[in-house]
Amino acid sequence: MRSPAGEKASGAPALSARPTVVEMNRSYITWQGRYLFPSLAAIGLLLALGVEGLPRWSARLAPPIVVSLALLNALILALVVAPAHWPAP
Repeated sequence: MRSPAGEKASGAPALSARPTVVEMNRSYITWQGRYLFPSLAAIGLLLALGVEGLPRWSARLAPPIVVSLALLNALILALVVAPAHWPAP
């Protein structure tokens, strides 16, 4: 059973990282977004909790979505990232 206190606690890292990222981007030129990496796990958890609360959400939808995102990730890795870094200099 989910608890509201647990959900609030899981959102704290994502919400506390946001002002830091905004301030860093205002102070320095940072196009990479590397300051968001520490909060990605918390953001993913919040997205999962939010999707589960949608009115027409079904647990049957989760596996096809996860598989399609994994295939999309592999496709981007093969067609975008690998050609940009191969062959090594």
